[in-house]
Amino acid sequence: MEKGRSEKARDAPPLASAHWAELIHYLHGPVYICDADGYITHFNEAAVALWGRRPEIGRDRWCGALRRYQVDGQELPPDQSPMAFAIRARQAIHDAEIIIEKSDGSRRQVRLNPNPIIDASGELLGAVNQMLDATAYKESDHARARLAAIIQYSDDAIISKDINGIITSWNQGAERLFGYEAAEVIGRPITILIPPDRLDEEPSVLARIRRGESVDHFETIRRRKDGSPVEISLTISPIRGSNGVIIGASKVARDIGDRKRAERSLAEADRRKDEFIATLAHELRNPLAPLKTSLHLIRMTGYSGHVPRSTLEMMERQVNHLGRLVEDLLDLSRLTQGTIQLKKEKLGLSDVVSDAMEATSPLIESKNHRLELSLTPDLWVLGDRTRLVQILVNLLNNAAKFTRPRGLIRLVVERDGKQVRVRCADNGMGIVPEMQEAVFGMFIRTAEGSDASREGGMGIGLSVVKHLVALHGGTVSLRSEGAEKGAEFTICLPLAEEVPVQMASTAPLLPHPAHAARRILVVDDNVDAAESLAALFGALGHEVTTAKSGAEGLAKARQRPPDVVLLDIGLPDQSGHQIAAQMRQEPWGKTVLLVALTGWGEDRDRRLSMASGFDHHFVKPVDLDALETLMNRAAVRH
Repeated sequence: MEKGRSEKARDAPPLASAHWAELIHYLHGPVYICDADGYITHFNEAAVALWGRRPEIGRDRWCGALRRYQVDGQELPPDQSPMAFAIRARQAIHDAEIIIEKSDGSRRQVRLNPNPIIDASGELLGAVNQMLDATAYKESDHARARLAAIIQYSDDAIISKDINGIITSWNQGAERLFGYEAAEVIGRPITILIPPDRLDEEPSVLARIRRGESVDHFETIRRRKDGSPVEISLTISPIRGSNGVIIGASKVARDIGDRKRAERSLAEADRRKDEFIATLAHELRNPLAPLKTSLHLIRMTGYSGHVPRSTLEMMERQVNHLGRLVEDLLDLSRLTQGTIQLKKEKLGLSDVVSDAMEATSPLIESKNHRLELSLTPDLWVLGDRTRLVQILVNLLNNAAKFTRPRGLIRLVVERDGKQVRVRCADNGMGIVPEMQEAVFGMFIRTAEGSDASREGGMGIGLSVVKHLVALHGGTVSLRSEGAEKGAEFTICLPLAEEVPVQMASTAPLLPHPAHAARRILVVDDNVDAAESLAALFGALGHEVTTAKSGAEGLAKARQRPPDVVLLDIGLPDQSGHQIAAQMRQEPWGKTVLLVALTGWGEDRDRRLSMASGFDHHFVKPVDLDALETLMNRAAVRH
């Protein structure tokens, strides 16, 4: 402290008056006052916050900061600070910048504005220094610079427009995407980028912006400078002025042409895949039909000859298995397209279980498995009987296939609160942990490379199960402790009311004699299919005629009108739809029972058959018992 300082402080010079303290107290920014010797006499709380310390009146001189540095980092002595210069020179200094160090060691860049205080007589009383924390402004400037660089060099097109749709900024990404340079478009309406057939999009976008709404990932088409279209995704946000009023919009446009082309390519590949699956199913069904018909005929007429009964039973099992694989493949395609429609009714689960066990018993018995059933009676669900049976058949068949001979399979059906829980467990090969999440995916084979993988299957059965269970409002889960430790699949379905509604009847609608002879015409260019059907229905006492083309079938029907026509769709000369339509024009064709027999079984195929005049649409290999029941209801011509 300089000599005589304490005496001066006791003299209470004018700067020490309460007037100055009250004045700077009301200022928001950091402010402090020094006397003519540079000693701090007043400061406000904003200055304390900036310095990080509270200076001592009459002892701290020139500045309240702990340390001071020049902007280049060199230490600044107190008597060389801007405040010292302003007092000695009796001259105001504007926006001088120094760096101060706070008591916690952090540093801030400060902008200083020291201004001498001179009274009316010209005497220097001291100086007042208004400070500004420039660090935040510097950071803001840097942030703005970084943002400007990001915008300018972004791969996306970033465009600003005013509230009337006039372009106000245009980055390099916009130049690359649309082909215009900034000078060509700034000041012009954004509609120069919009194709004529999409001009109605802009008013609705501007209306949303004026309401303060954003537009996220709006996919549309815009026009380049050369007139070529470009597929883009637009994200548009309002721009507000300092008063909060919306003054324009910022648009980010991303070229999604490659993605959209890839999506279209995938969609086309998916369409072709579905077409291939449908065609494959058709081609597989055609040879399956005569095989199944012939085996049915052998079973109906009795086994004879040198072929062991077990061999014929094996052939029947494998034909049925192949038929199920074809249907699973088609179901997977239908499920992924969302085209499966359930025919729901109130069902007793005991009937569903009975149907499933009947369908799977040949495979289970062939491997000498023991099947244990625990079934709680009177459990009802609302579901599609065929599909629910299909779910259980898939699970039971999997258990049988992936369990070594003489294994144990347990099927438990029980009530669990408001749900029905079905558990299918085996002591077979199990599923390793890393595969348990994937087993319900498409084309996943859990036993790849093992002996069990030779049992067949395409890895789609469990995927079909998962989709069908979900369509019934249920869930399916898997539990397995690992390889060789068995597996348990659990299905939970909503429980319906316990009082059953009227069940759909499976009996013929009209009673007919079981062996009433019909005149049947089979039209199929697959000779094996036609002749096997003829042999089967001939053995049942019907009069059967075959034809290998539509024209031949039409001629034979005119020569001797049939009671029933079993008509293939894919004939060599005319389609079965054309032949059916022509038959309906004949006098005898008004009442004939027209049945489509075909390998095509999609919903659109069935609709086309009905529109052509068919009464029924059967998919090969046909359910022969159902077909025979249907024919027994046909009128007999005399």
